[in-house]
Amino acid sequence: MRMILQLRVLVFVGLFFLVCPLGSAPAAAPALKLEKGDHVCYIGNTLADRMQHHAWLETYLHAAYPKHELVFRNLGFSGDTLKTRTRSNNFGSQDKWLAQEKADVVFCFFGYGDALAGPGGVGGFEKDLGSLIDKMHEQKYNGKSAPRLVMFSPIAHEDLKSHVLPDGSENNKNLALYAAAMEKVCKAKKVAYVDLFSPSKKLYAAAKTPLTMNGIHLLDHGNKALAGVITEALLGKASADNANTGKLRAAVLEKNRHWFNRYRVVDGYNVYGGRSRLNWHSQSNADVMRREMEIFDIMA
Repeated sequence: MRMILQLRVLVFVGLFFLVCPLGSAPAAAPALKLEKGDHVCYIGNTLADRMQHHAWLETYLHAAYPKHELVFRNLGFSGDTLKTRTRSNNFGSQDKWLAQEKADVVFCFFGYGDALAGPGGVGGFEKDLGSLIDKMHEQKYNGKSAPRLVMFSPIAHEDLKSHVLPDGSENNKNLALYAAAMEKVCKAKKVAYVDLFSPSKKLYAAAKTPLTMNGIHLLDHGNKALAGVITEALLGKASADNANTGKLRAAVLEKNRHWFNRYRVVDGYNVYGGRSRLNWHSQSNADVMRREMEIFDIMA
């Protein structure tokens, strides 16, 4: 009887370690759950802006949810910080655009331009970020509920070993501070946070060719690599190319081209600004151009 009990214990222990091997880490919990029909909007700086021209992240998210009929709109704008948004007169506020696009989920890319203020600006950044989160949580862009927010840290500065470009060492000190500040605020506000600073440093170190054009702006293959990091962080699983990836990305890029021409009109001064109300035969620039943008809305 004792031998039988010992054998049972050994079998149980063996099965336990087979199912739960020592040293294996639990899979990372996904930071985001997308629902069918979700409208996902990007806001923020050049990192967000350039993503629409490479389309890797959007492609991978569509591939992960092929039946969700997701809608993506990139509202990123080069140079945006938490408090500085350079636009034409009457362009419309961030809230106006997010409401127009019925945002359910908002991807927020901030921190890079803000970090140029250095260590002395961290406290103000934390306060401004907390205020932005609170104000966005008060909104119902989709008409039903507060948006689900995901905050992304700035990426690291890549050292391109060029005598005409900074190596990024001083910049990275500031970026690390602001990434940590962003994580702190998001934790306090219970907002999903994705660190891109540390993973991007690892990507740079492992890359055979530079991932950025100038140390801070990602090239196409750099954005693809970062999209893989983001997809895994958001969904808890890695992205993977397959036979349909190229066709799907081509469709996304075509949609993004129409959307870019609609959102980032070439001559905002004529559409929104001082010349928009000039009239010819009782018809203004705004009348003509905004009707054209309605067509772009349909095409996008």
